[in-house]
Amino acid sequence: MEITSRTNPHITDAVKLKSKKERDEKGVFAFEGIKLCREALRRGAALSEVFLTEKAADVLAEELTAKGCAYHTVSDPVYEKLTADRSPDGVFCIAPFLTELHGKVPGELGKSIILCDIQDAGNLGTCIRSALAFGIDTLILAGECADIYNPKCVRSTMGALFSQRIVRVCDPLAAIELCRGRGKKVFAAALRRDAVSLDDLTPDRDTVFAVGNEGHGLSDLFIEACDGRVVIPMEGGTESLNAAVASSVLMWRMRSAK
Repeated sequence: MEITSRTNPHITDAVKLKSKKERDEKGVFAFEGIKLCREALRRGAALSEVFLTEKAADVLAEELTAKGCAYHTVSDPVYEKLTADRSPDGVFCIAPFLTELHGKVPGELGKSIILCDIQDAGNLGTCIRSALAFGIDTLILAGECADIYNPKCVRSTMGALFSQRIVRVCDPLAAIELCRGRGKKVFAAALRRDAVSLDDLTPDRDTVFAVGNEGHGLSDLFIEACDGRVVIPMEGGTESLNAAVASSVLMWRMRSAK
């Protein structure tokens, strides 16, 4: 049956997931869009609830049914309460946290990168998307990074969230020790006199780059604790790059590391 009441418990509970506190308490997160829904299904993510407008049901109902995924149809006024998108396509999904993928630290980190205090959810989502695209095995989020289940972050990953391994480390210095304990060397992306140009550095699988906060970069304490410093060569008098761009460049440089 179609849900036509904006006060339906399923709808009011779904709307609450805009809050991080609510997401953490229930262990679920929400996202919108046909593309993200299809990516979640393709990558094997479980969907606990799906809400579709009548128009969207014409597009997705068969795919959802084939995957054994139940869904609710909702009226357009009800979907207006759910959506945060400016141009919604009528698909709202709820999924449990991906604890197997985003939980404990794995035995082998593989190719890794550290992101410290990345606070913009869109930037973090872009980093996650780049990590998957460039073959990063483990994305280490250190310090006060944004919530990976923030709707803006989920949307920015374009589906990569459902496949990328991510671990959180509260203390940035502990992230360095975590990597060192696995035989890796950490290079801070920082404008320092002793920094090596990325052009002159050939990373291997045990090289870990670290990128800092959008406004302040990495702390002096963190930089000094690293094994070395690296700088991305730039022209035109540019001194810095957006954190997501900088991390993407560094990850691209690691794509062929042996």
